[in-house]
Amino acid sequence: MLAGVARFAFVVLVLASCKGDERGTTPVTNTAAPAPAPSAIPAGWVTISPTEERLRCANYARDEWQIAIEQGTVKVTQAARREPDSGPVPPFALPKHPSLKGRRHTLAFGGGFLVGFDAGEWGGALYWFLGDGSGQQQLAGENVRGLVALGPEAAMSIEGLAHLGMSEGAVRWIERRQGTFEAAAVTKLPDAPSTFVATGDGVYVLTTSSLVRIGRDRRVATVQPVRTSGLYPDSMAIDATGALWIGMRQFVLRLSPAGGRYTETWLAREDCRHAEQVNLDCVCRGG
Repeated sequence: MLAGVARFAFVVLVLASCKGDERGTTPVTNTAAPAPAPSAIPAGWVTISPTEERLRCANYARDEWQIAIEQGTVKVTQAARREPDSGPVPPFALPKHPSLKGRRHTLAFGGGFLVGFDAGEWGGALYWFLGDGSGQQQLAGENVRGLVALGPEAAMSIEGLAHLGMSEGAVRWIERRQGTFEAAAVTKLPDAPSTFVATGDGVYVLTTSSLVRIGRDRRVATVQPVRTSGLYPDSMAIDATGALWIGMRQFVLRLSPAGGRYTETWLAREDCRHAEQVNLDCVCRGG
């Protein structure tokens, strides 16, 4: 699934009972549960141990990979464009306004549509529109990285920005009560979100420095550090074994559950075991 719009079964009454910034600061500990068998590596991909030089090179790569799970099988496809829009296309023309620009995320919600925008350092916004576009309400003025439906009357907006030396992120909790939207409650993330996947009991978010889990109690727990800064991870999926798959520039990362933590497996195309930076590109040099 693309990291932008997702659904999972949260208990709305539990969500409604929690407000404000309730960030958990204690990392998730290892519960010593047995690890499931790792998922198969997709055809055409091989495991590698990228060096510091290779990671720096990949920052300039033009090949970027999207992850999806289809009929239980991991599918890796080359992105047609970087940072694509997500969710349905609104059935109306969006009004022309300086805040309605950049990457767009759309979620059917409350008889209309939540629409989030992310224009990087040029700003972002979150709006709710009536189903025919005849009315609107601005809910926030932050960069929206994705939207998650929590139920018929609740949703989550994952927000943040990494730019120059700044990296900030948060989760905004949106609730609809008697036709009125409330979107003031915010839970902070450790830093800016890159991509995410919703599961049956929470949301896993990959930030610029780590993997975090957002539980149904609105608490954010750091699972472990994961270094993907500069690789622009933009899609994330979870398979039947609970392994998290992340697509990014030149690499795919598999995080396999091992107790309360995850084991990293880095993957590259068979024809890109080695690469070399040439000007502002990272060129594959085969096996």
